[in-house]
Amino acid sequence: MFKRENAWVWITAALLAYGLFGCGTAEASMHTEHDPAHAWIRFAYQIEGEMGLPKGLLQSICSTESDWRPNLVGSAGEIGVCQMKPGTLAMFSHDNPKELYDPYYAIYYSGIYLQWISKTLKTRNTDILAAAYNLGPYSGVVKYMLKARSRR
Repeated sequence: MFKRENAWVWITAALLAYGLFGCGTAEASMHTEHDPAHAWIRFAYQIEGEMGLPKGLLQSICSTESDWRPNLVGSAGEIGVCQMKPGTLAMFSHDNPKELYDPYYAIYYSGIYLQWISKTLKTRNTDILAAAYNLGPYSGVVKYMLKARSRR
């Protein structure tokens, strides 16, 4: 059962993680032109523009999820810079999940997933999109955030 006190823990954790990295260009300036992450950040901004996502959202998710480490595998099987699960990828592509080790591929499909979340939840709110990316669009926390936002 979903408990309200647990919601605040998850909401606070999601917002703190998202807020620490911000949605701007400060992170991009930390990477030199010779650092591969620099090119991946530029690509993330390009995908955000093409898919109508809030600027800096993909960059923030990659920073938070993996600190731009393309070979990272999470404890729940998430892969690559965006820490996408193979099951999530299967919603949008029949490609081999090992493709998620390619940062460009992972960023592109994470953009598609975020675009789908945005349309499904009918929101462009960066906090809600970041929480939905991490917890799933139908998680209790995301539902609570949407409900709370609608009552303002």
